[in-house]
Amino acid sequence: MLIYDSKSHIKEGYEALDSNEVFLEFQKFDCSKVTLQFIAPTRIKYDGRLTKEIDFEIFVRNLLRRLSWLSEIHCDEKWDMDWKGIINRSKKRVETVNSDLRWYDWERYSGRQDTKLKMGGFMGEITFEGDLAEFLPFIKLGEYLHIGKGTVYGLGRYEITGKLEQG
Repeated sequence: MLIYDSKSHIKEGYEALDSNEVFLEFQKFDCSKVTLQFIAPTRIKYDGRLTKEIDFEIFVRNLLRRLSWLSEIHCDEKWDMDWKGIINRSKKRVETVNSDLRWYDWERYSGRQDTKLKMGGFMGEITFEGDLAEFLPFIKLGEYLHIGKGTVYGLGRYEITGKLEQG
């Protein structure tokens, strides 16, 4: 599935990102720990409200929602996966071992609404540990496509920090 094709956009210098290649590349990694650095405010809703108290299951739910939605809307391709199974395995197999997430408030002006809007989100680091192999391709795609609400404004950007080891 092609997520981005540089030939169909005006900007120069971008390469196409093929999620199949990401899945193949990251299936080689045998990683039991991953640290994510959220470098832009990240807005994730849980139980109907924005939160910085996330665990791996909440992270995976939001990540899968975004990736599958982008695939279906922009690529006209529906991912046929066992979503409930993936989410259940994320809850059982991976735990949060460190969280240094803090809330960051900022505002933007809406010309349409003629008012300032609060756009806060969390930033910082979180470390997950466990059987991560199944989830690494999704996590890597999320690095490119971000997570949560407000991604159109550049929110939800994170990077995998540390070293991933090939198995």
